[in-house]
Amino acid sequence: MTKEEALQLLDKHFMSIKEVMDYLEISRSALTSLVKREKVTQLEKGGVKLFMREEIEKRKADQPELQQKFRPYEHKED
Repeated sequence: MTKEEALQLLDKHFMSIKEVMDYLEISRSALTSLVKREKVTQLEKGGVKLFMREEIEKRKADQPELQQKFRPYEHKED
């Protein structure tokens, strides 16, 4: 496997902390909270922290429902 193929494999299946924060539009502290509460899985090897892309994409898809459930005051209809 070439270096380029390995990077493509990583990009296809994993996301960095920065990518997750940008994708979910959350702060680092919010991401840390999700990890601590075991809502998302953080993988670590040699000091590098990665997240499984599929799990993060599912979290993004579930966000509107979760926001409605846990922050109903932000979604009140006038």
